[in-house]
Amino acid sequence: MPLYALTGGIACGKSTFAQMLQERGAYLIDTDTIAHRLMEPGQTNWKKMIDAFGDSILNPDHSINRSVLGELVFGQPRLQQVLNEITHPTIRLQWQKEADAHLAEHPRDPVIVMIPLLYESADATGAPLPPFDSIAAIGCAPATQMRRLASRGLTPAQAQRRMGSQMPVQEKLARADYSIWNEGSRGMLKRQAQLWTIAPQPARELAAALPA
Repeated sequence: MPLYALTGGIACGKSTFAQMLQERGAYLIDTDTIAHRLMEPGQTNWKKMIDAFGDSILNPDHSINRSVLGELVFGQPRLQQVLNEITHPTIRLQWQKEADAHLAEHPRDPVIVMIPLLYESADATGAPLPPFDSIAAIGCAPATQMRRLASRGLTPAQAQRRMGSQMPVQEKLARADYSIWNEGSRGMLKRQAQLWTIAPQPARELAAALPA
């Protein structure tokens, strides 16, 4: 069963890299998309979040305001743990169902599951990692992350809180089977997508060479 995971730091280029893998024939499951769907009014996690964080996280149409929720929990380990306990189990259940359904019909298709908080979730719950054939992590320099987050409208303080709420990029690269370093051109990133299943570079070798 060709099942792979893609993780990495915030604003490191996961979505761009995943799109390149799709262009090479991979079937992509984006857990952020699943998370959004489960937060829609009436869905599995919607009421749980209101019960946990209050009505202040709601928009006038009763949808959850993700920006307000983010400002509430990022930088607050206890609240972030509550959020993770609500979301991670249901997200995992949904992506596993989707992967199983696709592979039942297309058993030779490589399935890529994009999970930004793969290691954080496993560490927080104590659960073993899913049985992926391999895990790739993508990273870039902190200054690049800050610049990309600024382009999304975040202030430096907001960007720092978002980055600080995640495992350091170097640690993700060190724990992954394969690593992608996204500090070059789009063409260079595309080349790394082409090489992932051909001659991937061991993550620990790259992580050891990265600046602190």
